[in-house]
Amino acid sequence: MKRWLKISLKILAALVVLVILTWLAGAFYISRNKKEVLTSILSQLNKNLNGEITATSMEPTLLKSFPGVSVSLNGVLLRDSLWVQHKHDLLKAQDIDVSLNVLSLIVGNVNIKQIAINNAAIYIYTDSAGYSNTSIFKSKPSAEKKTSTKSSALEVKKIDFNRVSLVLDNKKRHKLFNFNIDQIQGRMEYPDSGWTGKIKLKTKVNSFAFNTRKGSFLKDKTLDGTLSAHYSKALDAVILDPEILNIGGHPFKIGAKIELDKSAFAISIAVDDILFRDVALLLAPNISSKLLKFGIEKPINIRGILLMMDLESMATR
Repeated sequence: MKRWLKISLKILAALVVLVILTWLAGAFYISRNKKEVLTSILSQLNKNLNGEITATSMEPTLLKSFPGVSVSLNGVLLRDSLWVQHKHDLLKAQDIDVSLNVLSLIVGNVNIKQIAINNAAIYIYTDSAGYSNTSIFKSKPSAEKKTSTKSSALEVKKIDFNRVSLVLDNKKRHKLFNFNIDQIQGRMEYPDSGWTGKIKLKTKVNSFAFNTRKGSFLKDKTLDGTLSAHYSKALDAVILDPEILNIGGHPFKIGAKIELDKSAFAISIAVDDILFRDVALLLAPNISSKLLKFGIEKPINIRGILLMMDLESMATR
């Protein structure tokens, strides 16, 4: 065997041993200090919350994220400070898998790399006065923002949802969005300009009502596909790049720009060779009942842009 090959193999073997030893050190630390690690994780997650996240217990799940280490938080509840008034848990999960950075754990910090939420219910509630339980997520003071670094522990790189019920219930604006999520896989990056993400989803729509008094769009339809999105700090907007999203079995090309400060959005929609009846059945009953009166039998192509400049006024029409 050539000398350079021997040296290369020795270096490779040393690196493998180092990784294994580091992983074993992290695994040993978690097994011996479960209570302290749970306290550290909850402390990290509660750091910027106007409320509290709690968990009944924690168990190591060491092989799930090798060469990292992971733990499973059981009986997780996320409640805002006014929960006693409205009684809606923002998050209730049987278990949440959290992947940790081994080196940061050994030196006494908790750096969260990945979160997987399993068998859970998420309920985002807004009452008739406009208060939302999402107020649990406090904004950082401007001074803290300036001193924060790009390597913040809260910059989670991977977020997965598995068998999750998601409800957005807005009593003030008469909106109800209700999804049974089979799976969502999100991969995130955090450049200085904001964030970028790629989201793979498979979900069933129970309700997609911009106005509950007029009925739901996409009712009982499945959504399946991959979306690419990014947030621009300069525009204060979330932008979805045009991607194919299967809606009720039909491939729609969907893109969007959501301006957060103006409560406005624009959605581009394109689909080819779809039956007119199938299009009509994707809409709310007050619209589809009128369109179904037209006897258009040949497949059609659709191109359109949906503009919404004031969500609140739209909801009250």
